[in-house]
Amino acid sequence: MVHNRKEKNKVLKQGFLASKVPDNLDAIIIGSGAGGLGLAVLLAKVGKKVLVLEQHDRAGGCCHTFTEKGFEFDVGIHYIGDLLDHKPFRCMLDQMTNGQLQWEPLENPFDQVVLGPPENRRQYPIYSGRTRFPEELKKCFPGEEKAIDEYMRLVKKAGRGIWLLAMLKLCPAPLAKFIVYTGLARRLSFFFEMAPRSLTDVVNELTENKDLRAVFTYIFGTYGNMPKDSSFSMHSLLVTHYLNGAWYPKGGATEIAYHMIPIIEKAGGAVLVRAPVNRILFNDAKEACGVSVIKGQEEIHVHAPMVISNAGIFNTYQKLLPKELQSMPAIQKQLSMMKNGEGGLSVFLGLTGTKEELGLKADNYWIFAENNFDELVEKYLNGKREESATNVPLLFVASPSAKDPTWEERSPGKSTLSLVSFAKYEWFEEWKDDKATNRAHEYKELKQAFIDSILEVVLSIFPKITRDKIEYIDAGTPITNTHYIGAPKGEIYGADHGVSRFSPELSATVRPQTPLKNLYLTGQDVFLCGFAGALAGALTCGSVILNRNLHLDSIALAKKTKFVNAKLKGEDKTEKVSSFTLRHCDRSSGSMDVCVKPLCYELLAEVGVGSYGKVYKAREAAGKQRLLAVKKFNIRGDASETGIPADMIREVALLRKMKHFNHPNIVKLLDASAVAVGSSLDLTLVLEYIDQDLSTYLSKVPASGLSRDSVKDVMEQLLQGLDFLHTNLVLHRDLKPENILVSSRGEVKIADFGLARIYTFNIALTPGVVTLWYRAPEVLLNSVYMSSVDMWSAGCIFAELLLLRPLFQGYTEAQQLQKIFEVIGLPSEEDWPKDSPILYSISWGTEGSCTKLLHNLGPNEHNLLSQCLAFRPSSRISAAKALAHPFFMKH
Repeated sequence: MVHNRKEKNKVLKQGFLASKVPDNLDAIIIGSGAGGLGLAVLLAKVGKKVLVLEQHDRAGGCCHTFTEKGFEFDVGIHYIGDLLDHKPFRCMLDQMTNGQLQWEPLENPFDQVVLGPPENRRQYPIYSGRTRFPEELKKCFPGEEKAIDEYMRLVKKAGRGIWLLAMLKLCPAPLAKFIVYTGLARRLSFFFEMAPRSLTDVVNELTENKDLRAVFTYIFGTYGNMPKDSSFSMHSLLVTHYLNGAWYPKGGATEIAYHMIPIIEKAGGAVLVRAPVNRILFNDAKEACGVSVIKGQEEIHVHAPMVISNAGIFNTYQKLLPKELQSMPAIQKQLSMMKNGEGGLSVFLGLTGTKEELGLKADNYWIFAENNFDELVEKYLNGKREESATNVPLLFVASPSAKDPTWEERSPGKSTLSLVSFAKYEWFEEWKDDKATNRAHEYKELKQAFIDSILEVVLSIFPKITRDKIEYIDAGTPITNTHYIGAPKGEIYGADHGVSRFSPELSATVRPQTPLKNLYLTGQDVFLCGFAGALAGALTCGSVILNRNLHLDSIALAKKTKFVNAKLKGEDKTEKVSSFTLRHCDRSSGSMDVCVKPLCYELLAEVGVGSYGKVYKAREAAGKQRLLAVKKFNIRGDASETGIPADMIREVALLRKMKHFNHPNIVKLLDASAVAVGSSLDLTLVLEYIDQDLSTYLSKVPASGLSRDSVKDVMEQLLQGLDFLHTNLVLHRDLKPENILVSSRGEVKIADFGLARIYTFNIALTPGVVTLWYRAPEVLLNSVYMSSVDMWSAGCIFAELLLLRPLFQGYTEAQQLQKIFEVIGLPSEEDWPKDSPILYSISWGTEGSCTKLLHNLGPNEHNLLSQCLAFRPSSRISAAKALAHPFFMKH
């Protein structure tokens, strides 16, 4: 973990210059909050070059931090739920940060609800745990067991129904309209059935106990609406979000953007700050084609075939569109359905002392002056600003320093508090045009009144914090939010999340696709508020752009992760294999040659041996009597306590996914079964049989070599398979001739997605050495890698088709790098991966060219090979673009 602020700023504070804009962009994203960065990562993962533009001086949106007088303050990340290892949200986050982001669980109880004035305060702890949460409530409220059980039933049932919200935004618009206008939405989903009901109405029906009502509803501050204006379904999502616990990012909120940005850059993209976008550019056909960025006194136009706004629906439609497009009926309809959220007020305290000395824990306090939240908030927000400033009746209190285990190492003897409440934008609006760092005296006086009122509450709750311990204190008002995070009305949760936000019609209407071609929306306003909601918005927008349901992908990944974790913990093999969707095969007959159902076959001959088992040639016993390849594994309990190896799991899962799409250049998995035999597990995979692998195929080619047409045919099929994999977010990572199958009819199919070689026809070299010859430089240099590693391997295979021998034959990683640099030349130090532990040195090689060893290459072959074997991953050609290369054009 990097603690050096200057090093982090090299990533987070890259200022905009026209010269820093990458060439040939695939997309521009406006705004670097979670919804913008998350989507940029998703697109980068499939090789798209994305430019993210941020108007502030640092990336991250509400995930950014700032430092004053040696204190680092988080502005928007206080605690995140649903981060158990096997949950879809956690799996998605791990994918978006390459597993580098670490999370620290909060205390249990993670929240404390404080009700009433100082002379009559009641405190109720909120525990995580699907069983413990209601049990602890029952201890606090004896006699209310029935109300608590019914509350939990409703919350869980409504929370589970959110799938239809995503579906309405992803399915074709006519189908979405049909579901909405026929009333099916409310029939299909309890989420939409309960959405029109206010939180107040539901809890008032459950109990007469006002404190229990307050505890049921206390978390309304995390989405910004009074209980009487809140949808019960929205509230249910927040409650279920924290049922399994709450977490905080180790190293602080800045770690989120810090680990996302390198992935975007690896694909050739960039995240540039101090880049205020003042308008979206459109061509004559009214298609988005770029943005205009203000730099000093000039406008700089940046073009891309796609523009995605994470700036919020109001900023996008009311500020960034030309007037004639703002007036479009479809645009106005969306705007009429939404309204701005309530403004937020934050106070930041820097304290002398450790968390132990100050009595701070890794938890949060929700403090309310009374237990009728609707009356409390309404009176406060409708009051005169001077009166409200001296009596802030609701407050959220958190200590980022107490939650972060790295804090003491980074800032010894110091602590911080973040305090959040509501405030009306109109209270401060008259000073919105003042310079942010030098607003009028009256503004400062009003802000100080809020600070004093809030500080009085905090000091009464935390007796160990005294005024002499306060080293730093300041506040951010709604107009501060407008200045730093671009919130039109100072809101912190985007558009309002009241009851109307969750009507099926609005859910189906406000979608990632805008009424304007090539313009999309991402983030909170597309899906839901908060960090998790913004990332769900990114996932939804990514699903539309990539034409695949990434929500389902994250769920599938979570299931696989849960299975792998269970194996690592030594849980029951048979049951967990079933949950992984491998069927149990009926082996009661005792026959080792026949799988009784559902696919029957006869083993003909053993054709290879792998790490865990053997490969057989087989014939289908009925039906088409196809030739099959049968891979039999036996994982012994005493030899493999963790059960099925993760690479096998990945192989089966990916092959099953590929089977669903039935691509002609991906080997087909026809059947999979698993059977527990004592302490061992028999795993059988049945695949289509292919005559030989590419290595064997090449060994039969005469010395005169392959014809150019044959080379084209093999490469074209290989690239079609790779393009399919990359479009479906799959990296092969071990592409080599032994993993490419060639049938007698010339069909080329990619195989082996993680298993020890299923097809083992040519075993002259060990897998490690063979793999080394096709390994990309960034992998050899222990740097982060992505889909471009497969294109490097494809380039190596392309050269081998021309040479009939491997292009780079090194026997150590260092030797392999030297072989590479002998051909392509030593890259510049600027291109050397900054995250590589291997230092740059001119001793690695000199200038070179792909023509050095391939004298007879034509210009098209040379150009394609050079683009495949580019040292810089972002400069490497993609499979899709390679297929359009002149080399494959028919003359």
